[in-house]
Amino acid sequence: MLALQGQYKFPFFSTLETLAFMDSVTVLEIAKMAIYVLLKISLPLMLVALAVGLLISFFQAITQIQEMTLTFVPKIIAIFVSMLIFLPFMGAELNTFTEFITERIIEVGHDNKEITP
Repeated sequence: MLALQGQYKFPFFSTLETLAFMDSVTVLEIAKMAIYVLLKISLPLMLVALAVGLLISFFQAITQIQEMTLTFVPKIIAIFVSMLIFLPFMGAELNTFTEFITERIIEVGHDNKEITP
C-alpha cells in the first residue's frame, strides 16, 4: 500500500496493509483512523481553550470577580491565535488523511476492475 509505505503511518492500523478490498474490517479501520485524525487535529485547540479557561477561572477565584462573560473574549482570542499557529499542522494532517483515503478508493476500484470479467 502506497500510503503506508511513505513517510506517514497511522499507528495501530496495521491490518490495512494486507486488505485489498472493502469489507467491514477495513471500513472500521478507516473509521478509527478518521477519529484518530479528528482528535489529533482538535487536541491543540482544546488544550489552549482549557488552559485559558483555567487561568481565567483562577484569576476570578483570586479576585472574586464573578462575571460570566469574562471568559469568552480571552478564549476566543486565544483560540484564534492558536488556530493561526496550528493551521499548517492541521492542514498537513487532513491532507495526508485525504490522500490516504483517495489512494484506498483508487486501489479498491482498480482491484474490483481486475476481478470482474
